[in-house]
Amino acid sequence: MLPSDNQLKAIQKRLHSLSGSQLEIEIVTMLREPKRHIIHSVVKVIPKEVIIDCMMQTIDVQSQGGMKQVSHDMEADEKKKSAGGVFLTLLKKNPGVTKDMMKKLLKAEKDRARDKRRTLSMLDGLDIDKIKIPKLIQPQEIQEIQTQGASVDQSKGNLNAEMLDSLPDI
Repeated sequence: MLPSDNQLKAIQKRLHSLSGSQLEIEIVTMLREPKRHIIHSVVKVIPKEVIIDCMMQTIDVQSQGGMKQVSHDMEADEKKKSAGGVFLTLLKKNPGVTKDMMKKLLKAEKDRARDKRRTLSMLDGLDIDKIKIPKLIQPQEIQEIQTQGASVDQSKGNLNAEMLDSLPDI
């Protein structure tokens, strides 16, 4: 169903009234975009007028059935781009978006991917699966430990050092 002119004007007016972070949240919500970081970069780099213009075009394209994905596989079914994909495609084609702006967006995405790779590499080096975590002490176990002569602070569930050493690892 096509939105009426009044609905489109109301959306446009609402978008104009929002601050940067509010605009980011509204766009993420309207597009149902899971990659919020991309929209965050767009709002930081691209002028508000261009963003709103592309949002209005996205609403128009989506209401008319969407935009086909470019597929190099001739036998593949014709798929449609997501609303976020349509928005980013229209943004790239918009004359108000300079090459420098696009470079900043791509750099932000590359930096994020690099940071993610580094974080994952660092986590791999930690050998997390080799870390031993002591098992939590249940109330009935506290009573058993106390009968064996260990001191237990029940408000915190802490044992003295010699009893901690005797606990099994899980």
